Amino acid sequence: MKKIGKVKLSADKDLCIVVTADVHMNGDDDIDDLYFVLFNIMAEPLRLSVAVVGGFFERLKELEGLTKNQCEKLLKSNPQQYMSLIQKHYATIITQYAVEKVKIPLDNQANADKVRMILTSLLSQKSYHQINRYIIPSKPDPIIEAQDIDTTALASELKVMLDIVKRWETFDLEEYVAEITSQV
Repeated sequence: MKKIGKVKLSADKDLCIVVTADVHMNGDDDIDDLYFVLFNIMAEPLRLSVAVVGGFFERLKELEGLTKNQCEKLLKSNPQQYMSLIQKHYATIITQYAVEKVKIPLDNQANADKVRMILTSLLSQKSYHQINRYIIPSKPDPIIEAQDIDTTALASELKVMLDIVKRWETFDLEEYVAEITSQV
């Protein structure tokens, strides 16, 4: 993967969230097409952030010392081991390499309502629809693939984000952390 370009966030007629991304590939033989979409509430300024991170061959080169050929071979022969290596470095990968592509500031009621709808949909639908527009230099048109991404494992984090959005007008991060800590 060369890079992840434009990312668009929308909802379909059933209010299922749709994430559409332009994924620029290095060429026809590039198989490094995996990427993660990350939903989060960020502070300063308070906002919904949709970030992406990909280019895992490059990440594993830096973090594990693997070559591109070793990554390709591992992905083809043992995809579970390949994913285990990515998961091993997940925290480092998302904190150092994720790029914020969509942000909705929580600075007015209309935006707060929009973010609330997004988070509620991710919870109630238990998934979002991901559309990948693979842009390959030798192809005149993008190759489009779609899949549904399960969000059930994110339920507790999504509920916390929803709680923050409900308090957007008076949200204080230090106060919120103290409140959460006292409940533990």
